[in-house]
Amino acid sequence: MKKTIISYLLASMLIFSCCQSNSSDYYNINSVNLKKLKADTTFTTNNIFIPFELHMYRQWMVGITSLEKFSNYPVVFYDTSSFRVDFSIGKFGRGPGEYTGIDPYFFEKTDRGVTFYTDFFFEESFILPLADDRAPEYRIRLLESIVNKLNKLNDTLYVYINPKLRESLFILYDAKNQREIKKFGELPEVNVPIEGEDHLQNLYSCFVKVSDDKGTIAAIFTDIPVFQIYRNFELKTEIYIDRKSDCPTRDALFNRKCPIYYSQPYITKNHIWMKYVNSLPGTETGVTELHSWSWDGKFTGRYELDSESIDFTVSDNEHSIFLFTLKSEFNEIRKYSLIDKEMKN
Repeated sequence: MKKTIISYLLASMLIFSCCQSNSSDYYNINSVNLKKLKADTTFTTNNIFIPFELHMYRQWMVGITSLEKFSNYPVVFYDTSSFRVDFSIGKFGRGPGEYTGIDPYFFEKTDRGVTFYTDFFFEESFILPLADDRAPEYRIRLLESIVNKLNKLNDTLYVYINPKLRESLFILYDAKNQREIKKFGELPEVNVPIEGEDHLQNLYSCFVKVSDDKGTIAAIFTDIPVFQIYRNFELKTEIYIDRKSDCPTRDALFNRKCPIYYSQPYITKNHIWMKYVNSLPGTETGVTELHSWSWDGKFTGRYELDSESIDFTVSDNEHSIFLFTLKSEFNEIRKYSLIDKEMKN
């Protein structure tokens, strides 16, 4: 049951989500020693929740899911002292304070609180700790059509995946004036045995992350062993983590018979953390391998954690990794220390 849910979660995230380069590099990740970590502490939650994305904010770990199948509440806040549920935001539905959908990958921290992208069109911000009515500080309509992997650069500019990938990977969007400003980004150079834009959207499915200073954008592809780093809207680094040149066939892609390489990236100020899957959906190994890369494309760490996982997050100071796992009647959160293995920038 647990493996079925984890496999369904991975496939759902890829469906929800969706680069010839001047300089492409291959990096042999196996040349770096694998550091095996055992959990220092294990917490049991007081609920069952299957997040699409986890985030750290102040004293909370924030879990977000986009499907009602996995929770009655789209956003759950766990107190990091006990990892019990502190409070939640919203419910799935069509009434006041309810959501038909929420983007789990859009999460903005401010000094006052957090901001989400809800109901496919709206930016919604909450002041924390929440008032009794739990009403948002503001709710504004950003877009007139549904977009994929929306990220905020500043109060006006946003970036998202171009639905017409043959034109570019990204679109830079001016929300204030409701117009596209720039198309940028290149697709990785692979031999694509697939025709049609819909097939490209699946083949080039990727996660998009933006650095804290908003000047760097990372595109982490799932079905292709490559990720890219853009600076000032130009491709600066493209790194392949596997020399395989074969591209998944259309049937293999749609039937999930091709490997997932990187999944569930998480960002801190200095690093991009990624779950290294490198296997077919449903073939969990009982452990979780995490990789860390600097924002300029340097491989900084390779870790094996002693449990499989639904998702993970990293403390802001990078002293701890938190692994989110699923048991039959509850979630388990496992804490791993990185203090003795701190990365040198």
